[in-house]
Amino acid sequence: MSIVGTLIRIALTRLETFPGMPVFSLVYAQWVGCLIIGIVAKNKSHLFSWYYPLHPGISTGLCGSITTFSSWQLGIFKEFANYDANPHTRGKNVLAALSVFLVTLAMSLNGLTVGHHIGEITEPKDTRVEHKIIPRGFSIRYMTTVDYITIVLGIVSWLAVIFAAIFGKGQKDLAFACVFAPVGALTRWYLSFYNGKLPHFPIGTFSANIFGTAVLAALTLIQSGVYVIPIGCDVIQASIAATHCDPGQIFKSDDGCNTCLCPESGLKFGAGCTRMFCFDSSKCTPGESFTAKDGCNTCTCPDSGSKEDNAACTAMACGPIDSGNQCDPGSIFTAADDCNICKCPPSGKKDAAPCTLKACPPPDDPSNSCTPRDSFVASDGCNTCRCPDSGLKTDAPCTKMGCAVNNETCTPGTSFLAADNCNECSCPSSGLKRDAACTLKECSPSANEDMCTPGSSFTALDGCNTCTCPESGIMSQAACTVTECDPTATIGHCTPGESFTAKDGCNTCTCPESGFKVDAGCTRKACPPVEDNNQCTPGESFPADDGCNSCSCPDSGNKSEAACTSKSCAPVEKCTPGESFSADDGCNSCSCPDSGIKSEAGCTLKACP
Repeated sequence: MSIVGTLIRIALTRLETFPGMPVFSLVYAQWVGCLIIGIVAKNKSHLFSWYYPLHPGISTGLCGSITTFSSWQLGIFKEFANYDANPHTRGKNVLAALSVFLVTLAMSLNGLTVGHHIGEITEPKDTRVEHKIIPRGFSIRYMTTVDYITIVLGIVSWLAVIFAAIFGKGQKDLAFACVFAPVGALTRWYLSFYNGKLPHFPIGTFSANIFGTAVLAALTLIQSGVYVIPIGCDVIQASIAATHCDPGQIFKSDDGCNTCLCPESGLKFGAGCTRMFCFDSSKCTPGESFTAKDGCNTCTCPDSGSKEDNAACTAMACGPIDSGNQCDPGSIFTAADDCNICKCPPSGKKDAAPCTLKACPPPDDPSNSCTPRDSFVASDGCNTCRCPDSGLKTDAPCTKMGCAVNNETCTPGTSFLAADNCNECSCPSSGLKRDAACTLKECSPSANEDMCTPGSSFTALDGCNTCTCPESGIMSQAACTVTECDPTATIGHCTPGESFTAKDGCNTCTCPESGFKVDAGCTRKACPPVEDNNQCTPGESFPADDGCNSCSCPDSGNKSEAACTSKSCAPVEKCTPGESFSADDGCNSCSCPDSGIKSEAGCTLKACP
């Protein structure tokens, strides 16, 4: 059956192949094969009852050899590639390939439908079918005479075409096609057993078709050689030109306006390009005027609407061009950012030069500098920051008070009193007081300033140095020692991000990334005054805690460092601060002081009996 099907397909193809044929010849073989399949599918049961191998022989052997999926696919690809080198454009290649695909598919479906209708007409009226019991596999025991005759005819037919291919002097292509026809039919039949693996897709038949297509493609290339058409070369060349360039070469960017400098890698995507704002400078409105390329003369747009089409221009003698924008074509110069480099374009204009696009470090900003460990007012005008070791204000830890947004306005150019009620400010052009420039006169201390007693000593913020309170009584103006403190001291350490109570026992600080409390930003709430019982005036005497001995205040002003007398004193009577108790006279009452020492208590002075 497969040999007969192959002969039918070749005969139909040769019959319909002639110069000027209206449609490709393969479509007729596809139509005839599908027509027979439609008839066989409708009479499937009757074919099985007549002779069981007849159905697979006709459907797989005969029709499978008349129709050809692989030749159909080869025809589509040949049209895509213009294999016959027909004189038409590339777009016509696509249309031709679509025509082969759609026409063949439509004719195949048409043949299948027509065959189905013919099968309904030719179907025997007696629909009773006697099913025969047949073996599941090949067995000589169950073979009939018809089986033997069929096998003999098949072997003889195959040997005949083999000898014809070997010893025949002509039509060798026809003979070889018949030689391989049974091999293809058996391969399709065995692979069809896998169609049941997927419920909605004939995977076996599909695999047979793909395998046949691959074999046909390989044999076609072997027979005719690898055919490289111009479109392939054009695509490759266009791809290379679109992504590659010669190092140092100047080329136009994709916008057609800016220019780029090809890098050493030779890849366009790594090139440095100018960043001019571009528009279609070659177009204009007919009759309107535009500036000539020299930036001086004026031209009138021609009717074509293109500036390049002989526009009429004035011929004034123009002044010299600004030399600051000029460079020697091909020379290298530093960009305005003092970091990237540029190559002068053929026009000799720096603003059209392609430059590298390196990520450059930000320029030094004097306004962002500060002296390490100095304090300064934050940008919100409310919080206070401490300058870090880097000397950059942007790295400084600051207090995080909830400050009111100062959106107060003023009349630009007028003066107003600063928040300290001392200095004067000049209203800026923005009309916002927070942006104003103010005088820096030395004013009397504000109520919000941290105050101290002039001449007294106190511990600096670093917990190590000692400061002497100035005559102004403002702590921030105090002169302090500059002893090198131990940064690893436990007292100065904290966990970054955690909060801790400030030394005043009132404000709260946030530990900075450095982990040193001295660098922490703290709130600046106005706290109630705290009496420091551990401070004294250097050189003065004060009672010891036992209420008996006396001490002399040291130069540090810390009572805990004072030298005291060591007299043998009577036991000190204690009381609970704030509570009342009876005086020794049994008449008056006393109030226990904060020290908890009864002898320091204040008592009533009633006249007792």
